Amino acid sequence: MSSPQMREESMDQKPQNTLPKVVEVVPEAMRTPVYANAFRATFTPYDFEAIFAHVSTTNSVREGEFEARLTARVVLQPVLAKRMLANLKEAVEDYEQQFGEIREVEDDLHERTSSEKE
Repeated sequence: MSSPQMREESMDQKPQNTLPKVVEVVPEAMRTPVYANAFRATFTPYDFEAIFAHVSTTNSVREGEFEARLTARVVLQPVLAKRMLANLKEAVEDYEQQFGEIREVEDDLHERTSSEKE
């Protein structure tokens, strides 16, 4: 059986370069995923903003206009936005390797949102 003094010495011998373990805490409201079928990114000199929405074609406001409900809005530091882009690119490549190429669907909604950027 070891003495208390020996226990203290062994605790002091932990590696000095060990990073603390990060434990993710997810609030109850965020445990349920949200669905988005529309996305827009904007930026300022200080941050990027990713806006996700659900566009419903069944609830048209007027002819040719669709209702979009915001599902999530995320503001990121530029360095994190760049990391997210790289991670998402890698995930898409892995997905396509496993399931085949993702083909974009051209539709009226996509054309309208693309023309708004011009």
